[in-house]
Amino acid sequence: MKSFLQSGGIVGGLLVLLVLPLLLLDIGLIWLLERSLSAPLSLLIALCCFYSISFGFGLLIDGFGAVLASLRYTRALPFLRAVGHLATSAGSLYSVTWLFPNVALSPLTMSVIVFVHWLGAHLWLRNDSPGKAGTAPNDSLDHQIVQMLRTATVPDCVETIQQQYPNVSKLEILRRVRRISR
Repeated sequence: MKSFLQSGGIVGGLLVLLVLPLLLLDIGLIWLLERSLSAPLSLLIALCCFYSISFGFGLLIDGFGAVLASLRYTRALPFLRAVGHLATSAGSLYSVTWLFPNVALSPLTMSVIVFVHWLGAHLWLRNDSPGKAGTAPNDSLDHQIVQMLRTATVPDCVETIQQQYPNVSKLEILRRVRRISR
């Protein structure tokens, strides 16, 4: 029982460390735009509910994005994820202000909070998702793989490229060869 309580304390402490910067940011925005903090305890509870609802719906949006990515809808995926996270943030904040009527936020404050959360999610997803950042410096490598795949098999191509480019990992070479050979 004691270890269960200790692990719960550790998990709770980590959650507090993750949510604390968001709380400080949002409370700072509310204080700057509203010039007052009415019902601070209700505001803290409302913001925690907002984070929970937004996190839950954000997981659904990311799952939907993963399904679309597996179906090869990669061109529309960044736009759909951005719109989904924007709608999630706006809907979550609106529902929380509806559930907590004593937390009165102006439309400007709500818009700024939604925009900041959307921007944070967008930047997080942009840095988190694999993009073309790894392929840009070695366009000649991709060109050489294309040329080699015309005459050689995939394993021979991987082996030859690995000998010619020892500074590139074998995993990266395999990814590129698989992507190009499709």
